[in-house]
Amino acid sequence: MKENRIIFNSLNEQQLMMVRLLKKPLHEDDFIQIRRLAVKLVTARLDAAMGAWEMKQKMDERDPTSASAISG
Repeated sequence: MKENRIIFNSLNEQQLMMVRLLKKPLHEDDFIQIRRLAVKLVTARLDAAMGAWEMKQKMDERDPTSASAISG
């Protein structure tokens, strides 16, 4: 029980809310759907972050030999 308190004390409010929502086991199909949606969201955020970084670095995905792509 002490270990559980340590874990719960380290979670932020959103994480605690998710734990409370998912307290009861889900049907396998529901769990798979939630997992896929979470991966889709993380992938979209990563793609947007990479796109912003590439723009900042002035990289062009069509020309991987451009000067900024080589030096960056």
